[in-house]
Amino acid sequence: LTGYARPAVEILRSGPCTVFAAVNTLSTGRWRLYRSDDRGRTWQEVHAFPGSISSFHLSRDGRLLVVVPFADPRRPDALPDGAWVSSDMGATWSHTPFDGRTRGLIAWDVEEDAAGALCAGTEIWDHPQPYRAPYYRSLDRGATWQEVAGSLPWHVSRTQAHPSAQLVYALTEGAGLYATEDQGGSWRR
Repeated sequence: LTGYARPAVEILRSGPCTVFAAVNTLSTGRWRLYRSDDRGRTWQEVHAFPGSISSFHLSRDGRLLVVVPFADPRRPDALPDGAWVSSDMGATWSHTPFDGRTRGLIAWDVEEDAAGALCAGTEIWDHPQPYRAPYYRSLDRGATWQEVAGSLPWHVSRTQAHPSAQLVYALTEGAGLYATEDQGGSWRR
């Protein structure tokens, strides 16, 4: 693979030979998701996405891929902010908007908690005032999303889910670490 890779890679837990990588192909400027089934020796393109890929996630069971591109609001063809979801390892995709209205959210991290809920913290690209960045969750494998930022005082740059408990940590940029044990229903510092 050549180009600019961010946000790194995801490894299939049930088959560690399978690796996914998001890459900006410098020659075309398009972001593409690639898959390797031989630990990175060879790669095949899975899908090209509009906008840059700000985050992606491979579910614990390996059946669900969630990709969140940055929908640049200055582009007239930008889709509403949301996620591209595939339940067949990238063979087919559907776009599900977060709320249908917003443009310009950067989802720095998508995670899955022990119960299978997806979480996505976002930053608003131009920081409008008053600034309140949304934090989204999906309880139905990415088909719909609900805003659950609640008391989070700033945008979330990293999310980490506990591997066996219903506990999600959200690291804000400069405002501290927060946790939820009820999938975003409430947050504590």
